[in-house]
Amino acid sequence: MAVVAGSGTWRTINTGAEDLVMVFVYPSDSGQDYAIIEASNGMRHRVIASADGGWSLIDNAVYKPRTGEQADALMKKYA
Repeated sequence: MAVVAGSGTWRTINTGAEDLVMVFVYPSDSGQDYAIIEASNGMRHRVIASADGGWSLIDNAVYKPRTGEQADALMKKYA
């Protein structure tokens, strides 16, 4: 079980060969705003499958981090 805080952006990635089965608990007002992720050109990191069946975590070269002011404005908007 994962408890997801309402103040962050997250993703769950299955890097194994078997099904990933999880239960998530969200705040009732958490909402989804994918425009926030789009404005940053995706997430800070990307998970890439490798030829040997494993995976690598790499930096997203085009990621644009939010400034403190942008993060504060988002927190006010969704609080």
